[in-house]
Amino acid sequence: MGIRVKPEQYGPIIAELRDNNVIYFGLKGTELTTSPPFDRPANMLLYSVASCLILSLQAVAKRKKIAIDPFHIEISAHKGAKLPIQIVQYDVVLSSSIHTDREIAASLLKSAKAICTVSNSLSGQFNLSVK
Repeated sequence: MGIRVKPEQYGPIIAELRDNNVIYFGLKGTELTTSPPFDRPANMLLYSVASCLILSLQAVAKRKKIAIDPFHIEISAHKGAKLPIQIVQYDVVLSSSIHTDREIAASLLKSAKAICTVSNSLSGQFNLSVK
C-alpha cells in the first residue's frame, strides 16, 4: 500500500503592479508590501511565478505595442496526494484591469506564460484565467 499525502492548497498570493511600476506582494486579504513575506517556502515559489509573469506580461505588451494599466495576479497552488510531494496544479488569475478588452488580456497572459522561465521550469498544470 502506497503512502498517501494529505492534499493541501497554498496561497492565494497576490502580486500587484502599480502605477509607479513597482510590484507589491502579499497573501490575499493582507496588506501588500514591496518585499514578499517569507512565511512558507511554497508561497515563495508562488511569488516567484507571479513576479516572472508580471515581468513577462510587461515584455509581451511592449513587444506587441499594447498599452496596459496597473493590474494584479492571484496564484493558488495545489499539492498532489501522492509521493513525491509536489505541486500538481497552479491557478493563475489575472485582473481584467490590465486592459479593457478581456480577449487581449487573456492573450497577453497566455503569451507571458509561454516565455516565463520560472513557470516553464515547473511540472504542474497551469490554469490561466482573467477576472
